[in-house]
Amino acid sequence: MRAAWLAAVLVCCGAAHAASPTLIGTWTGTSTCTAAARAACKNEIIVYRFVRHDAQHAILYADKIIAGKREAMGALDMQLSAGDRQASKHFTHGNTSGTWAYTMLSDSALTGTLIVDPGNTLARKVEAHRVDDKDMLPAPAIGDYGTPD
Repeated sequence: MRAAWLAAVLVCCGAAHAASPTLIGTWTGTSTCTAAARAACKNEIIVYRFVRHDAQHAILYADKIIAGKREAMGALDMQLSAGDRQASKHFTHGNTSGTWAYTMLSDSALTGTLIVDPGNTLARKVEAHRVDDKDMLPAPAIGDYGTPD
């Protein structure tokens, strides 16, 4: 009797303690330039893969879709927070520095921004949804992304 009661409690209430999904996984959507962005900025269809690196970090492998093909844009070593539902990274690349920041709005919706220095100018907005990487175009080889910043 006691075993049956314990099994019922685990079945009934175990789901309440299930871990919430994290941003680890594959996302696709748009990365849109704002009015304040550089003239060379182009709106993009993106595919992001967040791969856990350690307890506090994930590597973001960022692709854009061009002519029906995924092209690697680069990799960033992102700092995770908020139960792995947020990630951010300050970077410098050439003459540009800024902060990429991503937040899960729900288990299947992700939003992000690129704020560039100086002046904390909003340059890009990202809207994405979770997908299964198997359902996407083939990903570039990991070596195509370079060393994560």
